[in-house]
Amino acid sequence: MNAPPGRAQSVQARWNPQPWIDDLHQIRRTLETKYANLEWLTKERQVSLDGLFDDAQSRIAAADNDAQARSVFEGCYGKSMMVT
Repeated sequence: MNAPPGRAQSVQARWNPQPWIDDLHQIRRTLETKYANLEWLTKERQVSLDGLFDDAQSRIAAADNDAQARSVFEGCYGKSMMVT
């Protein structure tokens, strides 16, 4: 985009959720392969990893900035890992 001569160009880069989504996929892979209490989480606590991660990915994709994406991560931890 070219600005008219004498005017400052004000072009903001569009926010990209992909790095956050990549991190989310890494967290899921790690959870599925290294989390010692995975069976307890999915069987006893009845946490649907598909539902949890699909919802998180949709919310990150709809976010407008890093703060909104971060709040998705913080919400996921609260939903799945809190002991009741």
